Amino acid sequence: MKNNRYVAIGLAAITPILGCILFLLYNGIGFTEYSIACSQWNDEFTYYKQVEAIIAYGKPLGFYGFNESHALWGNLGGWSFAIHLPFVLIGKIFGWTYTTPVIFNIVISIIGLVAFAAIMKLTLKQQLVVSGLWLGYSVGLRYIFSASPEVLICVLFLMLLTFMYRYYKTGAAYWMILSDVCLFYLSLMRGYYAAFVLVLVYMAWEKHGFGHKVIYQVIVGAASALGYALIIHYCLAEYFSPDVTIDWVNPLILLKKEAVGALESLNYMWQALQLQSVRGSWYIIYLFVGIFVFYKIFKDKRKGYITAALVWFILPCALWAIYNSKEGCRHLMACGFIGIIFMSVLARHRWINIVSLVIVFFTTWLSADSFYTDLVKPDQAQIETVAEAQAELTELISLDSDDEWDNTIIWSLSTYFNDLYAVPAGMGINCCEDEFLIENVGNLNSKYIATMNGDTIDALVEAYGGELIYSYGQTNIYKLR
Repeated sequence: MKNNRYVAIGLAAITPILGCILFLLYNGIGFTEYSIACSQWNDEFTYYKQVEAIIAYGKPLGFYGFNESHALWGNLGGWSFAIHLPFVLIGKIFGWTYTTPVIFNIVISIIGLVAFAAIMKLTLKQQLVVSGLWLGYSVGLRYIFSASPEVLICVLFLMLLTFMYRYYKTGAAYWMILSDVCLFYLSLMRGYYAAFVLVLVYMAWEKHGFGHKVIYQVIVGAASALGYALIIHYCLAEYFSPDVTIDWVNPLILLKKEAVGALESLNYMWQALQLQSVRGSWYIIYLFVGIFVFYKIFKDKRKGYITAALVWFILPCALWAIYNSKEGCRHLMACGFIGIIFMSVLARHRWINIVSLVIVFFTTWLSADSFYTDLVKPDQAQIETVAEAQAELTELISLDSDDEWDNTIIWSLSTYFNDLYAVPAGMGINCCEDEFLIENVGNLNSKYIATMNGDTIDALVEAYGGELIYSYGQTNIYKLR
């Protein structure tokens, strides 16, 4: 039996590597060829550049934001600084290049799956299912080749569920502490993970009765939620439109949002069944996990799953209220995928695992929604152009000013964002909509602006006396003052 478990751990260790090889072969790309600098996702560009700035200077020297917004404290843009910290640490130790986040994602995936297999004492059969789900989820493999934090969040959530399960089984304090550490850090990155404290409160109550451990869990949950709220208020720049809406405090508006969110989610699921929407895949996987949780409540009479069902119900309702069905589903991605992996270990019936594997494979690998499932083959000429441009722009642009706006460049939204990897390390990048630039072109705070060569904003900036200091690729860089 021990040999069986060692083989399972070995399989867990090689699964992320096999997944990466499989995904690269599917896309016809060699591992040494791929570069995030040619991605079609602009979020990872801003993740990468903010980490680059923190590594080089401790913080961006200019303002990250949107339509020249900026945080009340600090210079970061639209995400919690807690997300950047692991990447900054790795970048400080090993250097920060286009391959660093990809290697980081692979390594933490290996660590997470090995820890899961070892702590849960998975049999080889169980690990085969877990590995099958990992390899069958092409979206998860796509995120490995990304500077986005989704892989980190998935691994931490897997550890959270693992530690919580061991605490539920043993009542040992160290499993509770490990659960709280994961919960707190996840909540600082994405605040809604604080909801899982409800499960820990129930576990503490069941194991020890009402007492200091229950109160302790309540404090951890409150501190997690408060920490994220403070980060949101003080450390994030205001988005183009409110990133989180509060109009749902009106009961009628809340009911409308929930009804619209539910109907739109059903439509996404229908599209996923037609192989047209990965968003629908996230909803289908999340729904299947919920069905399993309710099955455990009624079939096995396990009261411990009631709080899990409550959290499962709360999360999409909250995301529909504060975001919408389109944006909210991305936040269900980690919960759904890690939930279905964990479910596969707890399931007693083989058909549940078979259905899980079919759902994951069918709705991702076969989906025509290529934006979330395919890699873009790198353009080596583009990468070389950006490298040369960054070296020259670093010489041309001084970041010695104490005025953060002097160290800020506007990214006009129509500009090809991959060209902006050439922006000097440490410079703030403020993303601005064309409409905002047209209305405020004569009254902008930022000293520099990047435009697409020959487009409307490019002509407008030139007409208002912007000094063209550098051109490369599809991009012009102007000094505004």
